[in-house]
Amino acid sequence: MKKRYINISVLLICAIGVVLIYLYDVFWLGTLYTERLFKVLCILCSIALVFVRSKKRLLEQSFQTYEKAYVQIIGNAFYNNPNIKKKLLLGIYDYNNEKYKRAVKRLSKLCQKAQKNSDVVACMIFMALSYEDSGCVQEAIETYKKVLKIAPRNATANNNIAMLYSFKEDLKSAFEYYEKAIESNPVYEQAYLNRAQLYLENYRPDEAISDAEKVLDINNDSEEATLLLLVAYNLKR
Repeated sequence: MKKRYINISVLLICAIGVVLIYLYDVFWLGTLYTERLFKVLCILCSIALVFVRSKKRLLEQSFQTYEKAYVQIIGNAFYNNPNIKKKLLLGIYDYNNEKYKRAVKRLSKLCQKAQKNSDVVACMIFMALSYEDSGCVQEAIETYKKVLKIAPRNATANNNIAMLYSFKEDLKSAFEYYEKAIESNPVYEQAYLNRAQLYLENYRPDEAISDAEKVLDINNDSEEATLLLLVAYNLKR
């Protein structure tokens, strides 16, 4: 993101510089305004073209990053239609840049074009994430429930809805959905971590220890699991 703003700033400075030199040429040196106007316009058009290409290149790099980062959520969505898949990635781009309303609007339209359940699920999970991060908890829960009607064993949707229920202090529902997430994906590290944290918050250190140890079985380098174990053992003293 920082690199993007630097590139835009450099291009704007170049454009402003060209205009200032032209104005200096006309008003200070007395050159006819038409004499170098065509050259100035060509330079400005070239700068605009560089800007557009730069933005397109940055967008494509972002798409590649999102495909790797969200591979478990995206899965095979729109795999047979790369042009439509770009619209999904644009929605993800909006979500990552905190343009949540635009992300929801874009992804909602894309859902209507989806032909497979995998397409719908990917769109709706990012819609739910956009609702979630913008503070619309109930809308996020309802969207995740729609996902689970289509794909009841979707581990991400089960884990995320469990987190939202824990925020609402509906512990019964939270534990229920964490269990479903883990049943759907027995090596889902994040679900174990989230549930362990919830156990700790409710003074259930033994269950927290059990989940943290399962995380370490999956990933013995997990710092979060190690910290949770330390807190849980201290709570038992």
